[in-house]
This record gives sequence, C-alpha cells and structure tokens, in this order.
Amino acid sequence: MFAAYNHYAGPKDITIWRYNHHEGGGTYQKQAQISFLRTLWG
Repeated sequence: MFAAYNHYAGPKDITIWRYNHHEGGGTYQKQAQISFLRTLWG
C-alpha cells in the first residue's frame, strides 16, 4: 500500500489507524468518511 501511495503523483492523503489490524479503521474510518462527505455537500 505504501509503495502505491508514494508512487501516485496526484493529490493524496493517508491515515494510519493504530491498533485496528485488518479492520480498516472500523468506526474511526466511518466517522472520517462522514466528515469528508459533509465538506463536499456543505
């Protein structure tokens, strides 16, 4: 994942969720998605 992230030349953002192993951030990721969508939708 980090190699692809570092290779990509466009705008990018990455978050490392500590202590979540293969869960992908769980509820923390959902909260981040909702916050992101709120910025898009106003």
